[in-house]
Amino acid sequence: MTTTTGYESLDPCVHCGFCLPACPTYLATGDEADSPRGRIVLMRALERGELAADDDALLAHLDACLGCRGCEPVCPSGVGYGRGLETAREQLFRTRGLPARARWVLSVFRKPLAWRTLFGLARLLRQTGLPARLASGSRLGFAMGMLAATDGSGRTGAVGSRREQSGGGISPARSRPLPSAPVRVTMLITISRQYGAGGSEVARRVADALGWRLVDNDLVEQVGARAGLSPEEVAGIEERTPSFIERLAQVLATATPELFPPATGTVPELSEATLVRITEAVVAEAAAEGRAVLVGRAAPAVLARERDALHVKLVAPRPFRIRVTAGRLGLDPRTRSG
Repeated sequence: MTTTTGYESLDPCVHCGFCLPACPTYLATGDEADSPRGRIVLMRALERGELAADDDALLAHLDACLGCRGCEPVCPSGVGYGRGLETAREQLFRTRGLPARARWVLSVFRKPLAWRTLFGLARLLRQTGLPARLASGSRLGFAMGMLAATDGSGRTGAVGSRREQSGGGISPARSRPLPSAPVRVTMLITISRQYGAGGSEVARRVADALGWRLVDNDLVEQVGARAGLSPEEVAGIEERTPSFIERLAQVLATATPELFPPATGTVPELSEATLVRITEAVVAEAAAEGRAVLVGRAAPAVLARERDALHVKLVAPRPFRIRVTAGRLGLDPRTRSG
């Protein structure tokens, strides 16, 4: 039986959506199920037994993940997506075995001449522009979209526009573009951390040693001030995961407003999307002066494209995090509930 160690690394996820711009498969398809956030929902369902390991749709979405872990450095909650994915794939492998297509791909990569020839042909095909035009949700279209996404031209907006024109029903949180202009900085350090790993203390020491500004809890206060919320309310929104019924209602209201009309007659924007945009603006302004150490608050995601930014992810052993968290909450770490 698969242990839950890998799945537990997914627990910090609060579905904030900051991982979406960092995911190449989501940028290529625009499909929520092909994003880290969507795959985490699928992996949790697999862990709980709500989805069977032989479910074809589950396999398709998890198998499409490149395993690049580009979502991890930009995650403000320190989600261990890669460990969860490894555990899920191990469970799928024990149930289904290795498909013939996967065995063929692995055999190609064992022969340098074969994969070098294949990559050379792929580059020539990409230069024709055909992959960008053939990108779709089919298996072939997905492959074409992934190939087109490797050109580094940033087609996020184009993908979103095609989906919106076709009635795909992308919610505001999914269709929002990346920040239009990069932040001009001299040098920055962003720190994402697991809860209880001591991120604030490490950031304070680094800022003191360098003589730089420390930007930590004041980010929450600024976001709250612009959103008309208290810092506690901002933290509550970020840490709360919407229920399945709420997410379903939001999707239905966005896709079919004639059947689910809101009180004002227009589809309301998700509070999640509003908070994300406010957070992006606050982080960008805090980073504009440079020479700063920014802790959490999605700073790694907002500043992901900055060449002068060093992104650090702080992790700590579980016993250490339990001890720190228990001390913070005034609990005895040796006491177990239930």
